[in-house]
Amino acid sequence: MIVKETIKRATRGSVLYAPLRDLYQRAFNPSFWERRNRMASFFSRFISRNDLVFDVGANVGEYTATFLGLGARVVSIEPNPALASTLRALRPRGRVVVESAAAGSQPGFSEL
Repeated sequence: MIVKETIKRATRGSVLYAPLRDLYQRAFNPSFWERRNRMASFFSRFISRNDLVFDVGANVGEYTATFLGLGARVVSIEPNPALASTLRALRPRGRVVVESAAAGSQPGFSEL
């Protein structure tokens, strides 16, 4: 577990993070890929190539990656700066825009 956390800290926010995370999940967590495939199957009924999709509260980008895999263009909204930098490293960059902001019913500012 120490190796996993060390690699995560070293690569988060870089272009290596998502591929290494996916490789780890494929090797050690097959249920993750089963769930990702079910997500892709479900969303493929609603999302087509070049559709514009919003991922509000994107976290580390699991849904964003699924939407990109379906060929969509994605706007990922994530207020946590560390997670937003992870999202910015997702590929293909030309199809994902990351907004480091929160979404809510009222305009204003809040502490994270």
